[in-house]
Amino acid sequence: MKKKIWAIGIMAVLVLGIGLVAAMGANEDINPSVMVDVEKDNSSSDQVVFISESSKRITPDISGLSEEEFEEYAAEMDKKYGGVGEIVTQIKRGSGNETIYGTKAVRIICTDTPGLSREEFEAYVEEMRRNYGDAGVWGIEPEAGVLGQLPGHTENIHYINSWPEHLEVKNNEGVVLASSDNLVALYKLDVTDEQGREHYFYWHWSAAQNRENTGPGGDDSNLRDFWNKVKLDESSYDLLTYDPDSDITGNEKTVTVSIGVEYQGVHCGISGDFILHQDKVRPKPGECQVGSAGKYTVEWTGNYEGTQSINGACEERRPYGSDYHFTWTVYLEASQY
Repeated sequence: MKKKIWAIGIMAVLVLGIGLVAAMGANEDINPSVMVDVEKDNSSSDQVVFISESSKRITPDISGLSEEEFEEYAAEMDKKYGGVGEIVTQIKRGSGNETIYGTKAVRIICTDTPGLSREEFEAYVEEMRRNYGDAGVWGIEPEAGVLGQLPGHTENIHYINSWPEHLEVKNNEGVVLASSDNLVALYKLDVTDEQGREHYFYWHWSAAQNRENTGPGGDDSNLRDFWNKVKLDESSYDLLTYDPDSDITGNEKTVTVSIGVEYQGVHCGISGDFILHQDKVRPKPGECQVGSAGKYTVEWTGNYEGTQSINGACEERRPYGSDYHFTWTVYLEASQY
């Protein structure tokens, strides 16, 4: 009798093991590109959750969601799992002989969210300058100065925190078609306004580059779209202004991004220049809104083989002593023929 029970137990374990392997195989169809060197978390059954070294990555099949639905899902998952929730999804669509692939990352950021210290931020700025040259965090840099405090970059504001994100777009074979480095940095103005409210600047930066020899015929991939978005998550927080605030097109054109304000007689500002090699930089249509719980998205869109960066800036106002709380989204899209 004991042998029979023991045998039945072994069979049950084998069946369970086969079921788990099959389930994991099915999950790989959702988004294989982000399921590398990760560990499964079985705490929920409504989506697949993977833990990476940097943060939680949730990779459900959400390609059919609108931008607003996607962000609502991100907020829901962040509340459910706690900490820094990061949702990463891959997107694919066809257009004639061209196939377009995209990847998006969403992070819910609050005062307790780990970011870069001042020293780490300066090291990151320097690393990106080495990697991208004039397409780095502050764009075209003067020859001398202190990182992050160069003349013309910041005035009467101080660094609070920043958060980086690296994205890669892969095709069905796992070949990297493009990558981007992204950052949002938060600065606080040194003075309050006349009503005692605090003001903050967000500095957006993204730099994207295509890859060579990605297709069977040796064709290079093309950058098609990338953007960097901040959305305030509290109704008592107001987004006041942003830049760029209109479409900018050109070839090898220097674009200046700048916000300057004055409170209690003190001028505060943030600015930087970057080179638009071709195509268009703009405030993303439908994704920019001033006022309560506002949002700002700076976007490059076009068809380009090479490296392109963008900068953007926006101003937030909130009640004195309030913590920061916002959703940060970055997106990258590339095509292959």
